[in-house]
Amino acid sequence: MEPRYVRHLAGYASQHDLRVLEGAGHLPMLGRPRELADTIRPWLDQIAPPRPTPVEP
Repeated sequence: MEPRYVRHLAGYASQHDLRVLEGAGHLPMLGRPRELADTIRPWLDQIAPPRPTPVEP
C-alpha cells in the first residue's frame, strides 16, 4: 500500500504511531524481520507487557 494512503488511514486513529521501513516492500517480516521486530516491540510492550519465560521442569 502506498505510504500516502497508510498515512491517511492512520489519521483516523487518535493515537497512531506510523513508522515507515524504507525499502521494506509489502512483506517486511520476510525481508527485514529484525528491523520490523525492533520497530513493533515497544508498541507491543505498551499494550501487553512481556510475560515471564516459562521454566522447563
